[in-house]
Amino acid sequence: MEVHKMSQGNGDLAEFSPFLHIKEYRGHFIVINKECPRVIVVDKEGLEVLKLLVRGMRNEEICKVLQHKYKQEKILETIEAIHNSKILDFNCDIYRPPIHLKSIYFMITHACNLQCLHCYAAAGNRYPQELSDDEILACLEEARDLGLQSLVISGGEPLIRRSLVHNIAEWAWDNNIDLTVETNGILLRREDIDIFKKYDVKVGISLDGSNPQTNDFIRGDGTFEKVITAIKLLVKNKLRVLVGFTLMKPNINDAENFIDLVASLGIKWVDVNKLYLAGRALKNKTILDIPIDTFIRTLIKMHERGKLKGVNITFESAFTKLFSDKRREFCGAARSFITITPTGEVYPCFGFYALEKYKAGNIRTESLKTIWDSSPSLNEIRKLNLNDIPACRDCAIRSICGGGCLAEIIKDHGSPYQMHSCTMFYREFYWRLIEYLANRVIDEN
Repeated sequence: MEVHKMSQGNGDLAEFSPFLHIKEYRGHFIVINKECPRVIVVDKEGLEVLKLLVRGMRNEEICKVLQHKYKQEKILETIEAIHNSKILDFNCDIYRPPIHLKSIYFMITHACNLQCLHCYAAAGNRYPQELSDDEILACLEEARDLGLQSLVISGGEPLIRRSLVHNIAEWAWDNNIDLTVETNGILLRREDIDIFKKYDVKVGISLDGSNPQTNDFIRGDGTFEKVITAIKLLVKNKLRVLVGFTLMKPNINDAENFIDLVASLGIKWVDVNKLYLAGRALKNKTILDIPIDTFIRTLIKMHERGKLKGVNITFESAFTKLFSDKRREFCGAARSFITITPTGEVYPCFGFYALEKYKAGNIRTESLKTIWDSSPSLNEIRKLNLNDIPACRDCAIRSICGGGCLAEIIKDHGSPYQMHSCTMFYREFYWRLIEYLANRVIDEN
């Protein structure tokens, strides 16, 4: 008998338990705990034992029922493996970030020196009413008093406001705030590297191909060589570097080569992004967008290549969610983090950027504390739970997916309360990820 724990993690076992879901797969069975993120793979015999355990039978009773089929030693081993997997433990803590402002994604300018095809913000020219340096630093002071722990500075291209970035780096160091600066790398100078090194700034730098032809089609002529030079300088100076890579049609066949490239440059972390269909990405959808199945298959290939090359591939904590002891419900949007735009508008996260209804306020007209404490849009998101979303109530993988992306739900359905059939990328994504892990278990045995 085979019982394999895939994580701590088409039909129901509803006749035995409403909290289990089973899917036949390659001559085995994927069993999912709906209440807690736990998944196991069992063979036919293991499933028989599981069903008897669900009925509440004691070990000796199970051995008696199955004695004509299997040896007692094997039955007891299977029972122990099932218990160790916790697949029948339906009580686990729900993980939702507490309502405490820990992180801000701050877009300090809309100005950008590039015109990337996939830019969701359609960055380019600076907005005429962008926040001043003093306004931004004053906002950060207020955020610190609210408990801020980490800060991401982005744009546009933040190094267009170089002196502000340097001042923020010093401020973050003085206030024990973990700072990341997201840049395209083109404008990076020696003085920036010195500041980033002095104040222990993490640098997120964007690259979308392993060669000039692929990358420059997306990001602009000449960008590949300049970004490679910037990455080499950052690595040489021992800065913390994360390379961002958006997976899309022009680079889909270059993804594994991309991992080889960054590994050769000494990069240990690559953050893979899904195309966010807003701004220029929406305008260029036909030449950029790829099917969900293609995205997932390629992401898994990148993950496998990364393991061989010593490069960690991250995609929205996907693997972390499968190996958790806590049930997830949504992300930290409006609960532990917010986005602030170049003109001071506050949103639950950057995914809500174009959703005017969910604008929480503006730091020019209200204090950040007032917005954080009293915004109707932030409070609406905070009070949501999975049972409020019709399509999530009985979903087999709800404890793993955790509701996916609220911004995506609202864009597609107008309201979380109106999603009766799940159309989200994340549903398909987690099912494919579960099958990928099941394949590994089955092939290893």
